[in-house]
This record gives sequence, C-alpha cells and structure tokens, in this order.
Amino acid sequence: MTKCNNCGHIQEDVLSSADIEAIQFQSLLLEGRCESMESENSSLRTMLKTQSEQHQIREQEIIKEFEADIERINSRDMAEAEGLRRLNDS
Repeated sequence: MTKCNNCGHIQEDVLSSADIEAIQFQSLLLEGRCESMESENSSLRTMLKTQSEQHQIREQEIIKEFEADIERINSRDMAEAEGLRRLNDS
C-alpha cells in the first residue's frame, strides 16, 4: 500500500513488475502497428497519386479523341454542304 503525503489517501493498486512488462509489451505492439499503418498509408498515397495521374492522362486522351471526332464531323458536314451548293448552282 502507498499513502499520499498530501491527503493521506491510501493507494492499494500498485503496479507489479508483470503489469509494467505487459504495458511495455503492449506499447511495443502499438508502435509496430502504428509504423505498419504509416507504411500502408504511404503506399496508398502513392497508389492514389499514380491513379490520379493515369486518370488525368486518360481524360486528356478522351478529350482529344472527342475534339478529333467533332472536327471530322464538321469537315464532313462542310463537304456535304459544299456538294449541295454545287448541285443547287448547276
């Protein structure tokens, strides 16, 4: 038992060396888990960055393809309109 010098309160629950060892072991386990989670977090951030970059590249490819399709349609329509003008003029 331990008695408080200030108020006289008696402390019966003193930590044993086994309790201290268990706490230290738990602390080591938590530190290891924390390091593992930090490593996983880093890996996930890298993966997310890579996927984001790939998404942006694919997005630009789709936009270019769409713009090329619009240009082809516009050219075709212009050629068709020119053909109709020639028919109309003759």
